[in-house]
Amino acid sequence: MNQHQISRKWLLIGLFLLLALFSITTTQSALAQTKVANGVVATGQLNVRSGPGVEYPVVTSVFSNAPLAIYGKSGFNTWVQVGTANGITGWVNSTYIVMDVPLSNLPVVGGTTATPPAGATATPPAGTTATPPATRQIPAVGVVNTGAVNVRSGPGYNFPIITIAYQGYTVTLLGRTADNAWAKVQMVDGTQGWINFGALDTTVPASSLPITDAPITPPAGTAVGVVNTGQLNLRSGPGTEYSVVASVFNGHVVQLLGRNTFSTWLKVRLFDGQEGWSNAKYITTNYPIGNLPVMWDDAVIPGAPTAIVTTGNLNIRTGPGASYAAVTSVPYGTTLTLLGRNADGTWVKVRTNSGQEGWVNANYLTTSVPVSSLPIVDGSTGTGVATAVVNTGALNVRSGPGVSYSSVTVVYQGTQLTLIGRNADGSWVKVRTPNGTEGWVNADLIQANIPISNLPVVDGSTTGTPTQPIAYNAVVTTGALNVRSGPSIDYPSVTVVSQGTEMNLIGRSATTGWVQVVLPGGQQGWVNPNFIYTTININTLPVTG
Repeated sequence: MNQHQISRKWLLIGLFLLLALFSITTTQSALAQTKVANGVVATGQLNVRSGPGVEYPVVTSVFSNAPLAIYGKSGFNTWVQVGTANGITGWVNSTYIVMDVPLSNLPVVGGTTATPPAGATATPPAGTTATPPATRQIPAVGVVNTGAVNVRSGPGYNFPIITIAYQGYTVTLLGRTADNAWAKVQMVDGTQGWINFGALDTTVPASSLPITDAPITPPAGTAVGVVNTGQLNLRSGPGTEYSVVASVFNGHVVQLLGRNTFSTWLKVRLFDGQEGWSNAKYITTNYPIGNLPVMWDDAVIPGAPTAIVTTGNLNIRTGPGASYAAVTSVPYGTTLTLLGRNADGTWVKVRTNSGQEGWVNANYLTTSVPVSSLPIVDGSTGTGVATAVVNTGALNVRSGPGVSYSSVTVVYQGTQLTLIGRNADGSWVKVRTPNGTEGWVNADLIQANIPISNLPVVDGSTTGTPTQPIAYNAVVTTGALNVRSGPSIDYPSVTVVSQGTEMNLIGRSATTGWVQVVLPGGQQGWVNPNFIYTTININTLPVTG
């Protein structure tokens, strides 16, 4: 045999060995991950995750009708290991796929001990004793098997809801009740609570868990409340005019952070950290609402010019100058209502949230309107003309002194008006707008540079001995406000009053969520106090409904 023949022989042998090795490797790979069924995505978009639970990261997404290779299921009988068309392997919730075999027929894969082939029997060598393999500890976990389940603070439906777990969420099992009805669990974020066993697929029998019936209690000193209505909106501010940021449901537990001045709204924090404002009447608290810190200043008139203090500590003085005595001081960031200014605009008159009025240096404020637009209220004179500035968003100028008169034009916040006169009780003022239009405006919605009482009476009413005018203690601050027959939006509206309408407060509901009022014509009803400005403390009113 020549050298060429020998070389060719060894080349053939080498190729044969390579082919054999490739065949063995391929067979082993196929055995390592064998397709046992076919599946199709049955939802619009389905996340494929790195492990059998929603707490695992998403590795890819597949879409409706996409084919899947099925390799097996998790020990929870809920998640399935699949292969996508582009070769990615991961886990999907079996609820959202359709397979050509029952889920119960799939083998358990993913870290479980392999089952020896049928008929294979392990026989130890003669003369030796078989040592059983070490038993692998099965983790006590559960997977939510329904759309959503409430996690409660104790083992029963009478306990408040702490959070919600959704289908496919994995929880650690910590314990159980004696009757195996409820499981104490721990969420991925460390939150602990109780779930009804019927809503869980578990890796271990309920009876194997320790018995513990102790409810979960909030940390000592934490002010909490429980939602006492079907569904409650949390808003970005203390009023229904603010946008909804979240919704909570009956039985939810919330942390109490603070309140508005009138204690009608509460600032709360949910289990996920979301914060918002809730009507106080729909929260049952474990802490006196009046003891919570005030986190919203109801004394600032809605729509009125305001300013924020920009220095560390600002003195409020009895007059427009540093030579006047300080009556109080306010810290950085305090919001003040602007009432007027001196002639050169270096000092402004303000009102604090407690109702204290005084003067501050304008250099230490950031104002919502130019200081020059404020009326001169220190007795000094500029032009000698009686003027006023509109202090609400939009103000109707009417053909007569009352809301029953038609609107002839509208002026906006900051507009300067010339004062012509007033009605007998000074509640309405006759004005001239910058374009020469004359009409009447509500005196509460302007800031004048002279006392209104100094203006002449020009409405034809007498100033002799008229009937004593009513001293109203509240004014509407929204465009239109329903007056209802009872203290809730469930009661019908008996009338609607417009912005600027004055009224008297005569009572309140037990939760101060609504106030009873008397309108100028004598009609009585109930309104939401978030849409009025009042000079009195609502909590001092008698409970009348």
